[in-house]
This record gives sequence, C-alpha cells and structure tokens, in this order.
Amino acid sequence: MKKMLKFLGVMIVVGVMTMFVTQFFTKNNTGMFSYVADMANPFVKVEDVYGKLPEKPSESWKDAANGGMDYGYNIDTVSESGEKRTVQITSFGSELNADDSLLKVSIKGQYVRKYEVINQESVPKSVLEKMGGNNE
Repeated sequence: MKKMLKFLGVMIVVGVMTMFVTQFFTKNNTGMFSYVADMANPFVKVEDVYGKLPEKPSESWKDAANGGMDYGYNIDTVSESGEKRTVQITSFGSELNADDSLLKVSIKGQYVRKYEVINQESVPKSVLEKMGGNNE
C-alpha cells in the first residue's frame, strides 16, 4: 500500500509539472496539440490580445460537415502587458474581410476562445504603440 501511494504521489507531481512546463512549449505554436494542451491546462491564463488580420488566410480546407471551405489565419498579436505571440483563428464558411483588420482575441494560451472585429479606438494605446502605431 505504501508503494502504491508513493507511486501515485510521484505520478501526480509529474503530471502537474508537465502541465506547468507544457505552456512554455506551446507558445506561438499553432498546431492542434498546442491548442488542446492549453485549453485543458489549468495553469494557462485567459487574456485578451490584439492583432491585425493578414490579407490572406494561412491555410484553407474543405469542411467535412457541410463541404464548404474553412480558413485559418495566423495572427501576430500583442497583449496589454506587451507580450507578443502568434495565434490562429478559424473562419468557417467564408474568408474574413481584410478591411475589418483589427481583432480582439480572447485566448487561453494557443486556444482561441473567441475573437471580434474592433475599431482602432477600442485598442489600448499601449498596444497600438507596440503594434507599430497607426493600423488603419
């Protein structure tokens, strides 16, 4: 029984350490592993980041459910604290309009919880400076 409890304790410690360390390896990785790992990891905090939509999607694929096209965009973002990271958002059924270029993205690591098109006045001034000033 003592060996079993010791083994269980070691496994819990290893699991917690793995979740804590994983968040550093998933940063700026837009792959599915990073997305799922950050979504499930309780050590990854939720934050808002801001970015400019690229003119073209990074990738596109046929939607298995309805046969339409889906589009993925890799977006370079900046948080209010000045941290830069690359996240991927997905548009289902149609490409996003590059004219609606500024986005506010709610993320948990690489997991995108939601995104919305915003105007320049909605972006904090400190973020605009880090993004390179005027983004119109």
